[in-house]
Amino acid sequence: MDNLTILGVKVSPTNALTLAMIGSAIAIIMALSGQYFGGLLPCELCLWQRVPYVVAIVGSFSGLFLLKAQRAKAIVSCFLAAVFTVGGVIALYHTGIEQGWLPGPASCTVDPAVHRHNTIEELYNDIINAPINRCDEISWSIYGISIATWNAVFSLLLSAICAIGGLPRLKGKLNEQ
Repeated sequence: MDNLTILGVKVSPTNALTLAMIGSAIAIIMALSGQYFGGLLPCELCLWQRVPYVVAIVGSFSGLFLLKAQRAKAIVSCFLAAVFTVGGVIALYHTGIEQGWLPGPASCTVDPAVHRHNTIEELYNDIINAPINRCDEISWSIYGISIATWNAVFSLLLSAICAIGGLPRLKGKLNEQ
């Protein structure tokens, strides 16, 4: 067995890094397009969910163009699997907040009991310092599924691809190329 294949595509560390870079670029382009052209203002957790994609773009670019050995690329691929897993966990956390299953960060959600004001100045400061978009509101969905949930699926899929591309090389099950 020289290479693992999924749907007829060879999953090597190089291919995993390529898919990670392309997938991450697509995710960032879609997020920025929605923000700047679609009027979808991101909440704090939406911004957090972009960080793993930026890390993945830098990491996959470095792995593809700076490293020659497949084992080194496999290490980067496994690192990106962990990065995408973190991104998926952040997205699942955001989904839990949107659905009301989990409490969100105070900076991103509104708890009426916390926002009792004794003075007009306190009310004014809360209004001025309020987040642009709340984490506990679904701003947009596709087929009834929120963007955060779609992002979780996409992140975890990229994590699986990177793990499949990298782990066999690290375990020595596939030939070094």
